[in-house]
Amino acid sequence: MNEEIITRNEISHRIDVLLSKLNEKLTEHNKKHFQRLEPVKVNRDDGKKYTRLVQIRESGAGSAYGFINLTTGDILKAASWKAPAKGVRGNVNDYDYGLSCCDPYGVKYIRGGNVEWD
Repeated sequence: MNEEIITRNEISHRIDVLLSKLNEKLTEHNKKHFQRLEPVKVNRDDGKKYTRLVQIRESGAGSAYGFINLTTGDILKAASWKAPAKGVRGNVNDYDYGLSCCDPYGVKYIRGGNVEWD
């Protein structure tokens, strides 16, 4: 079997690309819908097993946007500040770096109730 092995450094690079694309979309979305609110940005907080994606406002207030497994690149919804929910929503190795499993408010639910970008 000839499988491609993805290293942790490659996954880390793909996370950076995802964050760049995600922050561009968030800026567009916020300018269109929330001109009077302070801007939101998503940053990363690396742990041993997961990278926590943190949605931060200029005031410094933050919330967990989602998690990415640093070994596999799997994208998971946040169950809490410290833990991901079960069920993979996407992967940073996807063609769009996993952007399709994200919406303006976090990683998408598996079944409905999601907000689409416009």
